[in-house]
Amino acid sequence: MHKEIAETLRKEILGGKWRSKGASFPSERGLARRFGVSRPTITLALQELRGEGLIVRRHGKGTFLTKTARKLGRAIGLVVPGVSYGEVYPVICREVSRLAQKNGLTLLFGDVSSSDPKIRAQRTIELANKFADEEVSGVIFQPIELVEDADTANRRFLSVLDEAGIPVVLIDNDIVPSPERSAYDVVSINSFDAGRRIALHLREAGAKTVYFLMNPNWGHCLQNRLLGVRSVFGDGVRVVDLDPKDAKAVRHFVRMRPRPDAAICRNDDFAVHLAVELRKLGVVVPDDLFVTGFNDLSYATLLDPPLTTIHVPCEAIAQTAFAALMARLADPSLPPRECYLPAPLVARKSTDRVRTKEQ
Repeated sequence: MHKEIAETLRKEILGGKWRSKGASFPSERGLARRFGVSRPTITLALQELRGEGLIVRRHGKGTFLTKTARKLGRAIGLVVPGVSYGEVYPVICREVSRLAQKNGLTLLFGDVSSSDPKIRAQRTIELANKFADEEVSGVIFQPIELVEDADTANRRFLSVLDEAGIPVVLIDNDIVPSPERSAYDVVSINSFDAGRRIALHLREAGAKTVYFLMNPNWGHCLQNRLLGVRSVFGDGVRVVDLDPKDAKAVRHFVRMRPRPDAAICRNDDFAVHLAVELRKLGVVVPDDLFVTGFNDLSYATLLDPPLTTIHVPCEAIAQTAFAALMARLADPSLPPRECYLPAPLVARKSTDRVRTKEQ
């Protein structure tokens, strides 16, 4: 019974109840009457909350919320510009929302959705001011990419929150290029290692001429991924900014010299659209061209042939980022931390030329 009472009180604390500075927490006698239990049961429940750093007893004055509890009692913000263009980010957002609800926290989702990257950047910076005005406890933020001067926009967003004393956990990538390191917690996958594993797989499959296909203004995580590919194939890896839905651009790509025999695409969505255009041109995957994606969402298996890709653990990223933010709120003095989660290669028939020919 005391654990159920502690859980109820914990949710009320995180929901903002008794948050006002100096507000007294209910007495043991009052709580015993409220829940219809004995005072020893309430004492055990309050011991749990004290052990979690949520309440403190001041002799002769009563029980009060700690500074950490008052911070946790406010909302947390979530800003993920990639929801507008990336297939993994809605999964991350749903999981953060579930965790916030489970822990009795209000989640303020910063909707910056727009097909125009400049508008996404503008809305993101506007959200920083909104979060500062509303005094949110902390923010989970995916840095902006695919827009000119993204680094400046990211720094402007973070500077507003820094001035307001609001901690931030970054997901997907840091705001500075590797090997530099910012002063923020980062939860992601190891992009260099992911790129290297794709490249090793392609080399083993027989690829010699590799093209790295991208959209303009790509972010630091993709730059690190390219470095991983080049650690295997050297500087001979060609980088091409390409719209995979543009039939003329795809036709130009397959006619490039030296002739490509492997295309590493920025994500699964890019690879799927590329495969559609390749089929129209009579280019057979994987016999004529290996194609790889990134993220490993459901439709990677629906492509014909199924797509070789890197599995990004979306839910685990959300869970780790949420836990990192809670830890940061509990102890702001913690040093900046990097957490790279496993992202295994999933080899499928889009890079299996021998097996395809045998079938």
